Amino acid sequence: MPRAARRQPDLFAPAAAPLDDASAVLLEEAEEDRRERLARLEAELNGLLERVRRAERLPFRPLTQALLAELRFMRAHHDIPDGSAKYAAFQAEMQRLYAIEDERHPP
Repeated sequence: MPRAARRQPDLFAPAAAPLDDASAVLLEEAEEDRRERLARLEAELNGLLERVRRAERLPFRPLTQALLAELRFMRAHHDIPDGSAKYAAFQAEMQRLYAIEDERHPP
């Protein structure tokens, strides 16, 4: 019994034929969808960053919302232009806001 599935392509076969028109259209539509998703993601993360920059207190209640915002930014920042710098700025702002909360509510 062979280990490979019958429909598995040969890794050493000649390159596939160029895409037909229908496949090219589908590929272009998929790329357009990807660009739109990335644009929405970038807008979301930029909005989060602006929200914490403007805040004088932690703008998330309950505090689990702050954790969710941090996790969202941490997970998604790799996908946007200049994401690492934005993530560093977001983390700095969150640390500032956590320090304010610690001063307001000492242990």
